Amino acid sequence: MGRPAPGHERDTTRIGFWAHQLVEYLLAVLLLAEGIRQPHDTAAVMGLGGALLVVAATSDGPLAARRVVGRRLHRVLDVVLAVVLATAPLTLSVHGGLGIVVLEAAAAAMLWLVTHTRPERRTATPAPPAPAPAQPRAPAEAPEPPRAAATPRRKPPARRLGAAVDDARRYGPRVLGRVVGRQIARQREKRDPET
Repeated sequence: MGRPAPGHERDTTRIGFWAHQLVEYLLAVLLLAEGIRQPHDTAAVMGLGGALLVVAATSDGPLAARRVVGRRLHRVLDVVLAVVLATAPLTLSVHGGLGIVVLEAAAAAMLWLVTHTRPERRTATPAPPAPAPAQPRAPAEAPEPPRAAATPRRKPPARRLGAAVDDARRYGPRVLGRVVGRQIARQREKRDPET
């Protein structure tokens, strides 16, 4: 295989923003699951998981539920979340060995994502130069209509993954809200069994 043409090299040291969002969704689910599992630090860990889920779902990327946050602001929010995750055992009084390990691993993963993600949007390849105007023909012939340059466009990953991603975007927040609500109700029942 030969070398790629100039301008068509792939940056293999960085990941696409869709993968960045996917990892953030997985980290958010991990934090939410850890928050449900922990008996004492539920609100703090689930709050961090929810914040991470909101940032991933509202950023300007292919896996976003609503594109509100631009990529630069998303990068800043990622750094802020990484710092909050790293300092959570001290500032939010999160206890328990596994909970602390999960928070610190999530913080390290967030910093890795910030440094290894292509922050810019991929731009389409430049269109080929327009053909020279056709010379006027004899009046007996009708001129040909101009042809549009057909450049194949790749479908975004969310389209390629299909119905699973659509269902997750459509029903995920509702299901997550129900899970969180049930967990909070269980915690209240443990504290106040009479109500």
